Parts: sequence; C-alpha cells; structure tokens
Amino acid sequence: MLETLEKFQSYGLGSNFDNLYVYVITERQKSYTSQKLTEAANSLSIDFNPSKHILDFQYLAKLFGELANEHLEHINDHLEEEFRKIDANLKFRTNLDAFLSVNQQKIEDEKRTKKYIPLVFVETSETKEEIRYFANPIFFYRKIDDDLRRIDLANFNDLLGMAKIEPVTDNLHEINMLEVPSNLSELWERLFQQSTALEAIQENVSPFSYYGDRGERFASLDDFTAYWEVFRISIQSVGSGVFSSLEKTTKKIGIALAKIFLVTGMAG
Repeated sequence: MLETLEKFQSYGLGSNFDNLYVYVITERQKSYTSQKLTEAANSLSIDFNPSKHILDFQYLAKLFGELANEHLEHINDHLEEEFRKIDANLKFRTNLDAFLSVNQQKIEDEKRTKKYIPLVFVETSETKEEIRYFANPIFFYRKIDDDLRRIDLANFNDLLGMAKIEPVTDNLHEINMLEVPSNLSELWERLFQQSTALEAIQENVSPFSYYGDRGERFASLDDFTAYWEVFRISIQSVGSGVFSSLEKTTKKIGIALAKIFLVTGMAG
C-alpha cells in the first residue's frame, strides 16, 4: 500500500489522474492509522483518503448498492463485455488444441505409411502470396495500398505524447494517394516513393520496437525519465506492432520491384 502511494507520487501521476483507488483482493482493514501511510497520502497532489479510497469486495458491494440502476447497468454491460472476451479466448484455445491434436495424429499416420519425410514439411501459402506481387505487380500493388491504409500511427503517437516524446511524423496518406499507374515504369516509380517513405518512418519507430536494433534503443532525457518508465511497455508493444507492419509492407514492395524470384526447398 505504502509503496503504491510512493510510486504514484514519484512518477508524478497526479497530473494525469484525478483519483487513486487501491483494491485489496483479501479484506481491507477496519482502519489505516500508519504514520508513514498518512504522510504518503498527505504528500500526494490529489486527495487520497484511506477510509474511502482503499476498497475490497465488501466495500465495493456497498458502493454498488448506492448507485442508480442506470449506472449499475453500465457497469454490468462493461463486465459482460470483458467476460465475453475471456470466453472467446478460451474457446479459441480449445479449438486450437483440438486442431493441433488432429493434425499431429495425421502427421503420425503419414510417418507410419512411410510417405512422409520428417525433414520436409513446408508451408507454401506464404510463398504463394508473395509470388503474386512478383508475377503481376500491376494488379496486386493495390493490396500494398490496403496494407498502407491499415498502418495507424495515431495510437502510437498518443502514447509518445503521454511520455513527453515528440511524435513520429509520416506521409502515409500521401503515398497511399499517388496516381494510379498505367504501366510498369509508373508502378515502379510509385513503389520506390512508397518504399523510401516507409523506410524513413521505420527508422523513427525502430528505437521504440522490440524488433529494432538494440544499439539504437530509445533513452529518455533525465527530466522525462519518469514519464518514459510509466508508458515504456505500452509504447514498445504498440511500436513493435507498427514496426512489424512497416517491415512486412516494405518486403512486399521489394518483391514487386524484384526481377528474380528464386524458390528453393529441401530435396525429396
């Protein structure tokens, strides 16, 4: 409890939050009279009263009893939505386990028939998808445009702003609205522009990504270290997703621009 208040104060979270509630999963004490806890509560930039801001399930039930029906319905809707997400995840896991079990049995059956070569088990769907960009780029470049439209830096930049970090600028809209090419020369010029723009964005996102070069990892200025530590995990998680999307789209552009597509595989 004391450490929670101290961390809240040391990271300056009072400027971002109006209230702080602590929920204990056992039972709250009848009273909190610790001198250190009182001093920590008084040092906060927001009001924190242990008698009403420390909750357990019984105290929470009491608060629910004081709410109007419309507020209770709102809480119920929120909880049902969260439980639906958990149920969906559990259902997916059950289906996945069943799928893996059946496929493992099929593999074992193939081994017993001596028709299956254990070292040759290649999934070709990704290769088939990639070769489309190489074989007919004038048609499939539109899928690259779709990928560009799905890259969203807004949430990433919002997190950067909370950590007092300058946002990553981009021209995704501009490179997605380039003129429709009528021949391969125009297409290649279009793809070169998109590739150059994506590489610049990727370079700026890389320090915030788990996939980027470890030598270029972001280091915050001393004045804003606390903000960075609070939002670091969220920024790096979202940044990794953005970096991965940029990388995959850049790869597709590279395939569309390539003159040779070499497919290799193990003998057998």
